[in-house]
Amino acid sequence: MQNQSPMPCPSDGPEEIVHEYINLDTMPDEALASLVEIELPNLTPRFGLMPDLASFVDGGPRTPACAPPPGLDALPAGEKLHWHVSWDRILQMLNEPVQAFTWRGDKRVFNVLRSWVLVIWADGRITPLRWRTRSCGVVRLTPAISNELNLAQLASEGGWLAVVSEGMKWELVHAHMQLGHAMTAQEPRTKNQQMFAAFRDSLLAQVRQMHLDSRIQSLLGLDCAAVGHAQAAYGLKHHAGANEVTVASYNWALSQFLELETLQRESPHLLPFYPLVADEVSLLTGHELTYQIKRLVTRAVGRTGWMLMLRHGRHLFVDVHERYGVNDAAAWLDLLQLHSLLGGDAPAPRPLLDLVMRQFGNQFSQRRAYFAPVQKAQQAWAHFGDLWRKAPPANEREMDNWALVAGWIADPLGPSRFDACQRSLGFDHLVRKARAWEENRSAWVSVHNALLPVWHAAVSDSDWDLRFLKDRTAFWKEGTDMGHCLGRRGGPSLGLCKLFASVFFQGQHIGTALYTGQGDHWALAEAHGKYNQPLSAQQLRALRRLGKRICQPAYPCGGRR
Repeated sequence: MQNQSPMPCPSDGPEEIVHEYINLDTMPDEALASLVEIELPNLTPRFGLMPDLASFVDGGPRTPACAPPPGLDALPAGEKLHWHVSWDRILQMLNEPVQAFTWRGDKRVFNVLRSWVLVIWADGRITPLRWRTRSCGVVRLTPAISNELNLAQLASEGGWLAVVSEGMKWELVHAHMQLGHAMTAQEPRTKNQQMFAAFRDSLLAQVRQMHLDSRIQSLLGLDCAAVGHAQAAYGLKHHAGANEVTVASYNWALSQFLELETLQRESPHLLPFYPLVADEVSLLTGHELTYQIKRLVTRAVGRTGWMLMLRHGRHLFVDVHERYGVNDAAAWLDLLQLHSLLGGDAPAPRPLLDLVMRQFGNQFSQRRAYFAPVQKAQQAWAHFGDLWRKAPPANEREMDNWALVAGWIADPLGPSRFDACQRSLGFDHLVRKARAWEENRSAWVSVHNALLPVWHAAVSDSDWDLRFLKDRTAFWKEGTDMGHCLGRRGGPSLGLCKLFASVFFQGQHIGTALYTGQGDHWALAEAHGKYNQPLSAQQLRALRRLGKRICQPAYPCGGRR
């Protein structure tokens, strides 16, 4: 199979092939891709080179080597045969998943599934490239994104199918041009979608059956220790899956190999934390890495936090990105402080951590630091955590009491500490005090109740209802019923472009939603369940649908002034 465009060929003299004056280490990836393609002319993709496919579409060979899965019956006979032949070509590629080349003496180049090209340098690091079919149907090597290419699942993740599909689309266009058949711009895309709807699951099943991921790793000759370090250390920082080793993480693990080997031997629980502080610690200081990290952590969170990290490692931080929206050292140390305060010598139970953190932030308004507001009532929260660990809530009624006490402590006018007598009276005493506080606040709100500039009637759709909050009493009741802070601190924050609503599903109160005006329509800004718990994706879709039924008022609103 020949490439579709002229390609410079190297001369016969080896001294002309190896251009030693070119500094490949400083060469941009785009230029490197072009150089690799020029100097390795046998390096070609599997699909997209415009072979003569006219015979496939017009009824040439009649017997495919291997029948593809069912799902192509609706296609015309000629095109069905074309897909049969394409199936055979894909299976041939899977049987030979890696092409290996030696380039410029000490560099290895691998054509993986005829979709990606990996340039492996003498020091082991990898530069990823990929075959891309441009709008004119010309296939060229282009840089790939290092953080997206998973070396551990090059076959099973199915990214190569997109490359194959892209090339096959242009092959189909070319075949029809040979035959003089006209095609619309959308037709090749549609036909490819038909094909891969039939092929994809079967091909990925074939990949798993052939154990192709491990086979590709073996053929690439990756450093097993570096792969392990990348999974243990780098992965959690980038909230990667358990079996994910990106090119970026692998290269980083190679660059930090000595440090990671040292931590793996001395303190393996610290491996996930190391990428966050790699710029602040070094073996060159003459001190052990464990000592340097210990000094950094204890200065921030104390000895208790350090012992928690040492004993439990990554298990403390698996949801740090979900809670903070970032994954950096500051977020880790902040979460570690909360664990130390609420959990004592053990990690804080997740429901307890959720209840406390949701008093100050949620998935729609994440904080960079939760310990700062908690610290204002540190002693009270520590007592709260101690009581929870001794007797956690066993049912929803008890959970309502815990949420009530948490809201009381989190209130700016709530208690900052409890004396020895109050602590000895137990949790029931805190519930009585919190209920008295709630009744006092409710009475104050009733006296100072006022209508708010909320103009819209309730919105209903099948099982769903939105009942908009129109006065301060409604806001207070919503916060009380749902166990969150709405209406408790400083009253509701309203404007012409905000609508708060109680959310009901089949008559049951399940959450609270906020809609904001955006141009000429209203959109869901945030929504929460009881105790600020997140709603499901299906529930959020229903609320977005309801938002489209909110009408514009007669006066300026929804962002229009």
